[in-house]
Amino acid sequence: MCVLYFFHTSWCGKCKEFDKKLSDIHCPYLVDVDAETCSEALVNKYKISMLPTFVLVEKETDKMIYKLEQPSSFEELCDWFKLKTGKELKC
Repeated sequence: MCVLYFFHTSWCGKCKEFDKKLSDIHCPYLVDVDAETCSEALVNKYKISMLPTFVLVEKETDKMIYKLEQPSSFEELCDWFKLKTGKELKC
């Protein structure tokens, strides 16, 4: 089982676009992470340097499997997620 972390901030315009789209779908494995208020250790662990960033993590081991930084569109995120997991985000 995987978890998809969505790293974002309130001032990031692209992040707001993804936040709006993601709030319209039910995604039980999505974890919303405000990069400004979360622990610095979490940001450092997954080497977050650009926003938005999506990190796919193995739930049992908490090990990063894949990372997608600054996708150009929601469709790109959906395609990436399906390619990596075989599951759909219901875009």
